[in-house]
Amino acid sequence: MKRRIKLIIHYLGKEYCGWQIQPNGLAIQQVLQESLAKILQEKIIIIASGRTDSGVHALGQVAHFDTHNKMPIKLIRRALNSQLPEDIAILEAEEVSQDFHALKSAKQKTYMYLIFNSREPFPLLSPFTWRRFGNLDDDTMMDCLEHIIGEHDFASFCAADSQAKSSIRKIDEAQLHKIPLHEFGNSLIGNLGLSQFISALGPTDSFHPDEDAPSLYVITIKGRGFLKHMIRNIIGTLVDVGLNKINEQDFLDIFAAKDRRKAGITAPGHGLFLVKVEY
Repeated sequence: MKRRIKLIIHYLGKEYCGWQIQPNGLAIQQVLQESLAKILQEKIIIIASGRTDSGVHALGQVAHFDTHNKMPIKLIRRALNSQLPEDIAILEAEEVSQDFHALKSAKQKTYMYLIFNSREPFPLLSPFTWRRFGNLDDDTMMDCLEHIIGEHDFASFCAADSQAKSSIRKIDEAQLHKIPLHEFGNSLIGNLGLSQFISALGPTDSFHPDEDAPSLYVITIKGRGFLKHMIRNIIGTLVDVGLNKINEQDFLDIFAAKDRRKAGITAPGHGLFLVKVEY
């Protein structure tokens, strides 16, 4: 009897051409299917909640596959994690009904984009953030994010080669949080239990605890579905707003134009995370 298995997957996208199998690079889907085929001794097709682009990370990608193998779920997860490379991990595995579909059953997805606002590089964050320097106008950036909430035509933020039948999408939430780097650093040090060790080295840490400290901008966007490069194109345009290259009205005009050529650049994939998929 065929079984349907649901996986929650965590991966770093740096070494991959994205989720979906491509002719020109290694994909997350390919790595998982090949590993599952070895473990279960049958051909496996794995379906995700959606594609992630080249370089994009996932904290909670959801996928499913069908198998005739009766191997217990715990053993499947353990065997997978023993075979997968260090940048892919199975966080959870469970058997679900045939009615469950990772793509079609998804009701909401949460994405997060990280912008590191600093003139100087910070190697700990560089694999996961888009570094931009200059004083970012976060108030106006937040105002612009409010304009994308609701159901709109996102043609201006859709990749030119998108094959979507419609560019209308609904955004449920869009938020921006600014975190001074020293707060991030102090939190990290505290969580790692290193506070006493670091304090013994001197009154300051390596996270620039001065008033003009670099900051981490965390942008979260929630919706049921997204167009190709949609979030990254919104972020690229939003950074133009933050740097005062364009104003809020310009952003609205770009949005209304329904023309990708009017919007900003596509933000790099390595700053984007698929955080959570809800069903």
